[in-house]
Amino acid sequence: MQHTNPLSASLPIVAAAYGRKLDVSVMVGSDPGAAYTDGNTIVVPNVSTEDFPESVIWGFLAHEAAHVRYTDFSVRRTPGLHASLTNVLEDARIERQLVVEYPGVSGDLDAIWDYLIDEELVGRVTSKTPEIGVLQMYSLFWLRALQLGQACVVPLLDEATPVFEATFSEGLQNDLHDILRKVEHINSTLEASMLAYDIIDLLQNEADKEPQEPSPPDQQDDDEQEQCGDDASQDESAGNSGDSEDGSSTDSAPPSDDSADDENEDDTDSSTSENTSDSGDGDTDSGSATSSDTSDTSDDASDGEASSDSSEGSVKGAGASNAQDTPTPSQLDAAAKVLADDNDAAGIADPVNALREQMQAEQAPHLAGVQVEVPTAQDALSNPVRGRAIEENAKAVSVALRQQLMGLVQAQQRSGRRTARRGKRIDARRVHRVLQGDTRVFTQRDDATGPNAAVQLVVDTSGSMQVSPNGLVAPINVVREAAMALALAFDSIHGVSLGVSSFGCHIESVLSHKEALTQEVKGRFAMPCGGTTAMAEAMWHGATELAQCRAPRKVMIVLSDGAPNSPSATTDAVHSLSDGIEFVGIGICDSAIASYIENTTVIHDVSDLKAALFAIAKEIVTAA
Repeated sequence: MQHTNPLSASLPIVAAAYGRKLDVSVMVGSDPGAAYTDGNTIVVPNVSTEDFPESVIWGFLAHEAAHVRYTDFSVRRTPGLHASLTNVLEDARIERQLVVEYPGVSGDLDAIWDYLIDEELVGRVTSKTPEIGVLQMYSLFWLRALQLGQACVVPLLDEATPVFEATFSEGLQNDLHDILRKVEHINSTLEASMLAYDIIDLLQNEADKEPQEPSPPDQQDDDEQEQCGDDASQDESAGNSGDSEDGSSTDSAPPSDDSADDENEDDTDSSTSENTSDSGDGDTDSGSATSSDTSDTSDDASDGEASSDSSEGSVKGAGASNAQDTPTPSQLDAAAKVLADDNDAAGIADPVNALREQMQAEQAPHLAGVQVEVPTAQDALSNPVRGRAIEENAKAVSVALRQQLMGLVQAQQRSGRRTARRGKRIDARRVHRVLQGDTRVFTQRDDATGPNAAVQLVVDTSGSMQVSPNGLVAPINVVREAAMALALAFDSIHGVSLGVSSFGCHIESVLSHKEALTQEVKGRFAMPCGGTTAMAEAMWHGATELAQCRAPRKVMIVLSDGAPNSPSATTDAVHSLSDGIEFVGIGICDSAIASYIENTTVIHDVSDLKAALFAIAKEIVTAA
C-alpha cells in the first residue's frame, strides 16, 4: 500500500510543509470561504488539490507568505487610489524580495499569473477602460513583466501600452516610468506607500496645468524665430539674400522643408553641434572663421539642439511624437478623471482576490463547511525539573517495556531455516533424502525484516485532563509517564520512530521524529493542561509530522478523554488521512473518540492506560 501519495496530495499537508519552509503559520479553512493573511498567519480555504491546481496553491501560499514576512500592516493606506496603487507596488516589492531569499518560489509565483490569465481572471486594457483602470493596470503589468520577469504578462503589457500612451501625456508617462523603476530599490511598505503618493502628486500636477491647443505650423515657426533673438534675425536676413559671402547656400526653405532637412541630416547636424560646443560660441570665435562658417555653425547648432531634444523625447516617451510634448486637453482631463474616481469602488479588481474567490468556489463538496486549522506547532515549554521527575517514575515501566519490545523484534528478525534443492551448504541430516529421489538437502536462511514504522502519539491536554474521574489520580499524570516510558522504550528500537504532540491551549510539539531525548526534550513531557479539545487540528498537525517520515507504515495514536470541538472537522480529518495513516484511539474514561476512530480502546480506569498504550506498541513492532 502506498502511504505517501494521499498525504502529499492533501492541502493541509502541503500548506503546513510550505509554511514550515518559509517559516510562517498556515491555517486551512479556519475562516470559512476566506483566503488571506492577517500579518501573522496565512488562511486558505479547505480546497481539494485533486480539483484545484496544486502549483497555484503553492504560488498563493508563497505570495501570502511574502506579505507575512515583509509587509508592515501598520503602514496607513488612504482608502481608494492610494491604497490600490500601494497594493500594486507592494506586491511587486515583496515578491521580488521573496525570490531573492527563496529562488525556488519564482516558478510558484509565475504559476498564479499563468492560471489567472488562462482563466481570464485578469482584466484587459481597452479603449473603453476608465482612466483610473488604465493607469493601475498598466503599472501592474509593467512591474510584473519588466521587473519580476513574468513572461506571461508581457502580452498584456503590449496590449495596454498604446491605450496608456493615448490616454496620458508624454511627460506623465516618463515620470510614471521613473517612479515604477524605483520599486526595484525600495525595502519597506512605507516606501511603497510614499511612491503611491508620488504618483498621485504627479496626477495632480498634470490636472492643474492649463490646457494649451497646439499652435499652427506657421505660428510655431514665428515663435521659434522670435526666441532665436539677434542670431535668428541675422540667419533669416542671410536666408532672404539667398547666398552667403562665399557662395554657400543657407536655409531659406519653408518651415516644412526645414523639418525634412533636419531629419535627413540628423547625424551631420549632431556632429556639427558637438563641434560647436567644443569650440565655444560661434559669434565670439569669428576671428578664426569666415562669415559663412559662422552662419553655418549657428544654423547647425540650432539644428543640433532640435535633434537632441527630439532624441530625448523619443527615449522618455517610448516612441511618442514631438506633438505630444504639449498635453492635449483630453490628456490633462484624463489625469483629473483619475483623481475624481479616487474612491474605494474605483480602479481595478485585484486579480489575486479573484483567485481567492475561485479557490472557495472550487472547494470540494465533502470539505464544504469544514474548518481545519494547521498552525505550525510551537515547541512545548521545557520544564527540566519536572521532566526528571516524570522520567524517574517512568523508568521502571520503560525498562520492562523495552525488554519486551526488543524480544519481540529479535524474534521477528530471527532467521528461519529451510531446505532447498540448491545452495552452498548441505544439511547432513537431510542427505538420506537423496536415496529417495528428494534433492532438497541444501540449507537456506530466510531473513525476516524488522519493524519499519513511524508513530505519532497525539495527547489531549485540555483542561478536563487534569480532573481526576475517580478522585485519585488525574489522567494527565498517567499520560505524561506513559508517553515518557514509550519514548524511552522506542528510543532503543531500530526501525521505529516516535513523535509526540499535545493539543489544548495550543498544538505543541513535545518530541519530533528522530529528535534525541535530551534533558531539555524530556522537560517538554511536563505538558500543562488547559484549553479545549481541538482534535481535528491536532490530527492534521500529526499528519504533517508523519508525512516527513519515510517509513512505509505510519500510525497515529490519539489519546483523549472527551468529544472534539468540531465533530465534522474530525470526521473529515480521519476520512482524508486514513489511506496513508493507521489511526488508533484510546478513550480515557470516555468513549466519544470511538465515534471517529474505529480501532479504539476505551479504558474505564486511569491505571489501565499504560497497559493499553503498551499493547499498541507491541502490535506495531510485531506487525509485518
